[in-house]
Amino acid sequence: MRFSALLFLAALAGALVYATEPEGTTSAAKPASPQEPAQEPHGATPSPEELNPLRHGLERAKKAMHKRLQFRGRLYEDVAEWDKNLKNLAAKLNVVAV
Repeated sequence: MRFSALLFLAALAGALVYATEPEGTTSAAKPASPQEPAQEPHGATPSPEELNPLRHGLERAKKAMHKRLQFRGRLYEDVAEWDKNLKNLAAKLNVVAV
């Protein structure tokens, strides 16, 4: 459970890294010109273009989490089958399992 939570947080951090602006296009470096509309306040809703990298990263994180859960389920089933086979083998060999 902890590993899955850490994996999700790592994927979210990766998505945030992809969401940063490209180099050389910082908003502080651009002077406001009269032709451009005024910038929105800091707490304004981001545009869909700004959310796209986050959404892409979140989808990747969800897919990775789903794959991990499927792997965990298969691993649990394999271990249960291995345990059952070991018990059957012990019964055939008349060995007491500890």
